[in-house]
Amino acid sequence: ITVWEEESFQGKRCEFLMECPSIMERGFRKIRSIKVESGPWVGFEYPEYQGQQFILEKGDYPRWEAWSGNSGYRTEHLLSFRPVKCAVKVPRDVGVAAPTGSCLPARILGCSLGLKFSLKHCLSSLCFVHWGATSQAGVP
Repeated sequence: ITVWEEESFQGKRCEFLMECPSIMERGFRKIRSIKVESGPWVGFEYPEYQGQQFILEKGDYPRWEAWSGNSGYRTEHLLSFRPVKCAVKVPRDVGVAAPTGSCLPARILGCSLGLKFSLKHCLSSLCFVHWGATSQAGVP
């Protein structure tokens, strides 16, 4: 991830491969534009991963509207960020409904950010719950 202190990829810039709990500790006042080269990242409104969080997928974010998107909550800067790290776990009692109505095994992803989920019933369409669509967070 590459971050800039000003909009439109201007001003002081820095590249990161790992999390940053406070951009101010790196000599920045704020982050106003971002380029994500790979993987999803989470940007936070305040230092130490506090405040509103925004998912940053691969792509360019020249202004705050690009990461705030259509959400009701908007912030013009980010002050901390970290990559999302997920590991594939062994499937356990989870199924996805195929077009024929049968349930096929699916994998559970456990994220290192402490987020957990489980599916107890077959879902007729993962697209119905917004899985499987290719999109960039914050961009309609």
